[in-house]
Amino acid sequence: MPNRSYSSLLGLNFCKQIYPLFAPGFFNSSQPNHYHLTAVSTFNYAIENAEFKDILNSGVVICDSKPIFLTLKILRTSVEMIRGADFMRAVLESDLGARRHFLIGSNPEQLLKLSRFFSTNYPRVQVSGTFAPPITDHETIIEMVLKIRELQISDIVWVGLGSPKQDFIASEISRKLNISAVGIGAAFDYLSGNKKEAPMMFRLSGMEWFYRLMLEPRRLWRRYLIGNSKFLWLALRALLQSLRRRSNF
Repeated sequence: MPNRSYSSLLGLNFCKQIYPLFAPGFFNSSQPNHYHLTAVSTFNYAIENAEFKDILNSGVVICDSKPIFLTLKILRTSVEMIRGADFMRAVLESDLGARRHFLIGSNPEQLLKLSRFFSTNYPRVQVSGTFAPPITDHETIIEMVLKIRELQISDIVWVGLGSPKQDFIASEISRKLNISAVGIGAAFDYLSGNKKEAPMMFRLSGMEWFYRLMLEPRRLWRRYLIGNSKFLWLALRALLQSLRRRSNF
């Protein structure tokens, strides 16, 4: 299918063009979906877990990773890349006041700060409600959120609980309530001011992970040092598969 709208990396299908999603009326359309901002850690988990990969592929997978972006480029395919925080900003900027946004985050304080960020920077944006679930499994959280009335009348639900939990939840919200839902990663922490975004030089060079590792080495060392090494092996595997296919023609 030469005209397909995604580029595949080891079976995970990344959306080629994400900027059409920022059209003012897009999330008001009659075809809700679930969207997943996908970095290396999410990619690694999807390759190891076929069920999770299928869940992501049933929605829209968005590249939130310079290493993934560069790997696809080396494989002679391409996607548009965007950071989670920038994706959220772009959707908010395109909102003319017709959408109702629901926020699911890690704690009430974060969500309060995020709501204030909305009202200060995007006064037309309507926040229909917020919810900070207890620390538990994603199945229990899904049962809880599906009962929230304000969520059921929303147009877009942002889920910032970390991957893969947020991805399971976004998928179920979209499927069961017919609402667009986005697994948005660390964007809540950045936009609420809970954490500082990496300087532009780190973002453009693909070294944002290193900046985050310097700030939180005890929490993130395993994700980045082990996870990035695992991704390098997977990227090499994808490259070798591509070379074998080309040699067969």
